[in-house]
Amino acid sequence: MRKFLKTGWRIQYLSIITFVLSVICLKTTAQDNPHNEGAYYEGGTYSYFMNAPEDWIVDFENAESDRYTAAFYPDSESYFNYTAKIRIGIFKNGKKTYGEFISEDSSYLLKKIENLEIIRSDTIFYSGGNRAIIFETEDPGSEYELAMVAYIDMTTETVVYELLISSREYFGEGESRFHEALDRFEVAEK
Repeated sequence: MRKFLKTGWRIQYLSIITFVLSVICLKTTAQDNPHNEGAYYEGGTYSYFMNAPEDWIVDFENAESDRYTAAFYPDSESYFNYTAKIRIGIFKNGKKTYGEFISEDSSYLLKKIENLEIIRSDTIFYSGGNRAIIFETEDPGSEYELAMVAYIDMTTETVVYELLISSREYFGEGESRFHEALDRFEVAEK
């Protein structure tokens, strides 16, 4: 009887090890999935997790050469040849308020892109009570690529998401993926 108990214990132990290994393998597989890519940034007060929309990838190298933190675009496209692309920048506020930052940055965009007009703005709140102000531009994909800009208030930094599209016909899908990326933005206190 004792031998049976030892054997039973070993079988239970082996079952537990097998279960733990299968869970670890599942987690590793999920993390290695190229369709669930994201970026992590350690801010002054918070850590930011920026996750790409489904079936999109994250690009650090090309984004950094353009002075952005990361960029997302469909996994079948490239940073320079895309239908829609989301660029993300994280900026320290310094002595500027959130409103001052938005005013200064939107003025910069209007000066930088000739004939750019902002036709709609909206404020959204999402998980954690963080606020994003979104601007939509007029007729993107024709004279210019910038379609939408979102400013996320993180007190010490402002996180900026920019949606670019190559043609007006991609605006609907691009806007949907832009909101998906914003919904996937996560914040954790350090």
